Amino acid sequence: MFNISDKVVCIDDSDQDDHGDSVILNIIYVIRGIRDYEEEDFIGLYLVGLNAGIDEEDGSERTFASERFRKLEDIKEENRLKNICKSTNKEYIKL
Repeated sequence: MFNISDKVVCIDDSDQDDHGDSVILNIIYVIRGIRDYEEEDFIGLYLVGLNAGIDEEDGSERTFASERFRKLEDIKEENRLKNICKSTNKEYIKL
C-alpha cells in the first residue's frame, strides 16, 4: 500500500500521545521508512522531518500508524491542499 518516498496526507490527527512529534490533519508528509509489526497486525510509518519518540521497551524509534494517512493522489490534490494550508497559515508539506 505505502512505499518509501510516497507523499501521504494525514487524515486523522486525533488521540496522539506526547512522546514525540505530532502529525497535523491535511498536511502532506513524505515516508522515509516503513515498519511491519506482524505480531500486532500493524504497519508503522517513519516520516521525513518527524520523530514519533523512542519506544521505552526496546529503545527503537516509534512510528506513526499507517491508518492515519492516505496516499496523495495527484498534483491537483497537492495544489488544493497547499491552498487550504495557505489560507490557514499552516505549512503544507513536511520535507
